[in-house]
Amino acid sequence: MPRPKKEVPNRSDGRYEVKITIKLPDGTKMRKPFFSYTSKSDAKQKAENYKIKLGISEQSGIPVIENNIYFSEVAKLYLEAKEPNVKRYTYITTYKVKIDNYITPFFGSLLNNFIRPLDIIAFFNKHASLSVSMKKKFKLILNGIFELAISNDMCYKNPVKGFKIPDNSVSTKQTYCKTDADKLYNYCVENNIVDIAILIKSGIRRSELLGLKWDDINLVDKYINIKRAVTPGDRQTVEDKPKSKTSMRTISVDDRLIELLKNNISTGYVIKDRGTYQTPSKYAKIFQQRMTQICKELGIKVLTPHELRHTHGTLLHERGRHLCNSKSYEALNSRHNRKNIC
Repeated sequence: MPRPKKEVPNRSDGRYEVKITIKLPDGTKMRKPFFSYTSKSDAKQKAENYKIKLGISEQSGIPVIENNIYFSEVAKLYLEAKEPNVKRYTYITTYKVKIDNYITPFFGSLLNNFIRPLDIIAFFNKHASLSVSMKKKFKLILNGIFELAISNDMCYKNPVKGFKIPDNSVSTKQTYCKTDADKLYNYCVENNIVDIAILIKSGIRRSELLGLKWDDINLVDKYINIKRAVTPGDRQTVEDKPKSKTSMRTISVDDRLIELLKNNISTGYVIKDRGTYQTPSKYAKIFQQRMTQICKELGIKVLTPHELRHTHGTLLHERGRHLCNSKSYEALNSRHNRKNIC
């Protein structure tokens, strides 16, 4: 009698899948899948073995730890848990990009329960050239992923626990000295370059500059209201509130910047593109081209919008004039009943 034909895998990835109904500790029921590349009966056997483990767990009180879950699966669950609880821009830039581009490519193919502290060290050694702040974000995310795994019985231990980030990276953040900052600002005022003048004199973020409208600028009392930000989304640019609650603020500006703004006053967005806001990617290209040309002419280094923001804060600190303690800001706060944030 001929041997019966082997059953064809019931999944597109070439695996056999069997589902069983299990009872959770809280009494609810759920369907749990089991997989095998060998045969359907092998997948069934895995399901039966799990039932046995579940019975032992109920008797002993020791949870059943999943040994066949890959890191990439847990990372995906972590992202799904994060997405509704943080701003879209934060979700993309702080979590998704770092998981997709750095963390999952390194750990994704490893079984979650078999990742050891040595693997964590290897990951950080591989990315030793990155900034300390980037490494701190990596650690934050990895810790969150493993804690999620532990709380859902997918992992015994957190291999990130006790790990210290080696401070062996060179800071790439640059700033202008006062002389170079004044050179750039004077050039912008004299040559009618509004965006860079605003960035270096107000210290606002690029996203806040792109969200700035002429209605947000008070040319009489000489201040700018930060109400919104334009940021890159997952598939399209998004206009939303600024990064945090404290980012909704009022910033006082000097007479020269006010005169520059008066000479260019319009409607809608200050930095616009076909009647609406300019996208971060388009502005980045325009900014880089213009800054390269200006800085070559002035004989100073080229900085990013974030570094211009950092320059503004550094120079304020060096002068001992924190925004929150400035008398002009206190007067402005009293007059308009607004909270001013450094």
